[in-house]
Amino acid sequence: MLDLLFDKLNNASDVQNIVSARVYPYIRQQGSELPAIMFEQTNASFTPTKTTTSVNDEFEFTVNCFSESISQAWSLHTLVRTLFEGMAGSFTIGSNTYEGAGTTIDSVASDVMDDGNVFIVELVFTSSFRATYAPR
Repeated sequence: MLDLLFDKLNNASDVQNIVSARVYPYIRQQGSELPAIMFEQTNASFTPTKTTTSVNDEFEFTVNCFSESISQAWSLHTLVRTLFEGMAGSFTIGSNTYEGAGTTIDSVASDVMDDGNVFIVELVFTSSFRATYAPR
């Protein structure tokens, strides 16, 4: 799932125009250049069946938008929300294929750090994937 998130963020030209190559999985080092985006998968739920591994997987992921400007952090939020909200379809990243049934936004929050010099907007999404697996 992380490869899909990175690919979407890294190949969105409107996002790249703001953050350049500063898209980080899991951690953005404090003091690193801004603006930047950090993302992580925060949960996964699977629905096992009697004959297959799973037919409905849900992945929760978080995207944090960092900037020294509150308006730029919120602008990044809008781009990220537009990129992921409603995301569905078939995605192939390397040897992985994801069949997305839909993506919803669960929450948006904002915060300030570094004595009020860094603004953060956090978005939390849930993405459902349906796949067909051959019985074992």
